[in-house]
Amino acid sequence: HKLLVAAIASVAVAVAGVIGWLLRPREPTVVPMHESEWFFFRLIDKVAITTGTQFPVSLFRFALPEGQSLQLPIGHHVRVRALLEVDGAPKMVSRPYTPTSTNDQLGSFDLVIKVYPQGLMTKHFESMQVGDTIEMIKPVGRMEYRKNQYKHIGMIAGGTGITPMLQVAAEILKHADDHTRVSLVFANRTFADIILKEKLDEMAASSNKLTVHYVLEQPPVPDWKEATLGLSRRPFCDAP
Repeated sequence: HKLLVAAIASVAVAVAGVIGWLLRPREPTVVPMHESEWFFFRLIDKVAITTGTQFPVSLFRFALPEGQSLQLPIGHHVRVRALLEVDGAPKMVSRPYTPTSTNDQLGSFDLVIKVYPQGLMTKHFESMQVGDTIEMIKPVGRMEYRKNQYKHIGMIAGGTGITPMLQVAAEILKHADDHTRVSLVFANRTFADIILKEKLDEMAASSNKLTVHYVLEQPPVPDWKEATLGLSRRPFCDAP
């Protein structure tokens, strides 16, 4: 009987916790993102970046207080959480994401997210409509980039793994007195899967500090060539 009572009590506490979370205020934060407290942020825009691909990618723009930036140290990320249904039961799911916007962007920040068929959080993002809110917190990242910290940085990214690379590269190019050079190899399945290509090309064209090479698993036949990329020989395509 004691075990039964204890089990019932545990279930009651868990249910109460879920109900409490569901009933908590869902208004967006009126302060910048915090490092130790979760706040709801409102989705104000949703833009498809890739269409007709196996895993669609979209940009999600969230509101910040007017005139304020995300104030996120370069190299850090935000953590997102939502109460989702997992195996028929509610479960709090949390994932990290690196914003693609810089601290120069005021009043909002951007997350670029690829939607996977089995991705709990990415499917939740895809279902969100403008005006919906989701909880976020600003954690401490493992690194923080500083000007001229390195002479030359080599970056290798695939898919949405480009987001932390883009964050650092944009910060380097923003400062004329930062002489760090960046060489980026960006791998994708097909040409259509390359996300943020226009932005990357614009950044590379604006500064000799950034060099971008695109590696495709299925390159367009007229445009691809073989090249040695460090450890292995693979199809290499400087996408037009």
